[in-house]
Amino acid sequence: MNTTTKMKSIPYEAAPREEGVRFEQVVTVKRIIFTTALLLVCALVALGAATAHAAPASWHSDFEQARHQAQRLHKPLLVMIARTGCHACAEMEQNLANQAARRALSNAVKVRLESSEYPTMTARYAAGGTPTTLVYSPGNYQSPVYTYTGVMSRDTILQLGQSINSLK
Repeated sequence: MNTTTKMKSIPYEAAPREEGVRFEQVVTVKRIIFTTALLLVCALVALGAATAHAAPASWHSDFEQARHQAQRLHKPLLVMIARTGCHACAEMEQNLANQAARRALSNAVKVRLESSEYPTMTARYAAGGTPTTLVYSPGNYQSPVYTYTGVMSRDTILQLGQSINSLK
């Protein structure tokens, strides 16, 4: 028995388009969010790079090199232990870069140490945090004669310079 049923064709009518978000709008919003996030990441990376090793050019970045120069010249050694991305470290570096501070500290060999690159010194001297400033007297580069943790004011830097000048 053959039971074939003939179906009636129903004309297609598109459903009325509902008001809502179109695919193109979603893609555009996603692109805006992605671009904004990318720009934010770039800005944060640039900020970290700006605070990394931002000490003045006359500063060393290698402790042994600075120590050898201080020994050769028989000068005090000023060490700053800092950390990339540390706001207080960036502020301290800015204070040290001003002309009065550079003049006051001109008699010392200066080195800025990245705390992550010198974990032993950081653990030994910067337990209170960063930035930490150390001063070694000429001829005694084994233990510091001065230690300061935190951001130094302009006046403190100038007083430190006077103390360094008396270490000859």
